[in-house]
Amino acid sequence: MPHAMQRAAGMALLLLALFQGGEALLRTQQAANASRPLPSACSCDCCLASTSGCAPRGDCRLCAPGALQESFAALENEVDYSRFCHAACQPLSSEQGEPCSERSQEASLVGLAASPAAAPASAPASAPSAAQQGQGEAAAASLAEVALLRAQRHAREAKQSAALARYAYEKLAKSRQMAAEAAGQAALEDVILDARKDAKEATEIRAGWEDQMRAQASQKAVVAAAVYKKAKLRNLAVAEAWDKHATDLTKTSRQYEEYAMRQEIQEKKLKATVAQGSSSPSALKRLHDAEVNVNEGLRAVRRYEEDAQAARREAAGIRANASWYDEAEAAAAAHALYAALPEGVVPPPLPALP
Repeated sequence: MPHAMQRAAGMALLLLALFQGGEALLRTQQAANASRPLPSACSCDCCLASTSGCAPRGDCRLCAPGALQESFAALENEVDYSRFCHAACQPLSSEQGEPCSERSQEASLVGLAASPAAAPASAPASAPSAAQQGQGEAAAASLAEVALLRAQRHAREAKQSAALARYAYEKLAKSRQMAAEAAGQAALEDVILDARKDAKEATEIRAGWEDQMRAQASQKAVVAAAVYKKAKLRNLAVAEAWDKHATDLTKTSRQYEEYAMRQEIQEKKLKATVAQGSSSPSALKRLHDAEVNVNEGLRAVRRYEEDAQAARREAAGIRANASWYDEAEAAAAAHALYAALPEGVVPPPLPALP
């Protein structure tokens, strides 16, 4: 008897330690579940017929038993659907997968006593043998039974806590992923803004450089065109010189024409004198000289007129070719403009040429 009492006391101390640890685990679980949403009320709609009675569907895990909370020995208003379906529901048909309906409260209590979670309730069947060993051993066995039931309840709650912890972990991991994606998106937006600013600055720098290149190309175009402009002015000056020379030749021709007219008058007078019978050698010589001078004067008039006309034609030809210099001037300016521009720079309009 003393040996049995010592063994029962040791078992009671062990179960008490387990109970205290379970109480601490329960407080931790209650603190962790404080912010968890409450489950919906238990319903046999989540249960389907199986070989052992009713079993929950795959998407049904926890529910609130309500009035059956004490019967399920649940500290919180939560119970696993596997227990609820087995204890509180009955199949409508013997075929598996058919729906289940609710039992009466008395039948639910009987089903709960027959469920696997309530199996420890059959432990008092050994009470008669424990009573034979004495009152102390019976008390220890009763305490052990209570502690065992509490340990089973704590184990179920620990399972629920593990499920909740996994849910919280997955939610935390998802929130971390979402935060990382948001941070990455924000960083990407910052990079895009910086790239836009850099692109704008680069565009402005490029535009300034292109304007400078166009200005330099325009200056080179004006310089290239100036060569043909100078050549045109030089040739026009030559044409003016030919016109002046033609004018001088015309004046000289007029002078020779007047001279020939005077000699012709003198020749007529001398011919009249000789016709009157005055045929002295001196008169004949003067007549001959007058005739020669008239002929020479007429030839000089014709020669200077021809030279004047040739000079005018030369001046007209030079002026007629002046349009070629205009075209050459524009072509040289365009060639120099395009040759001076780097590749990819839009050419400006042709500058005004002097």
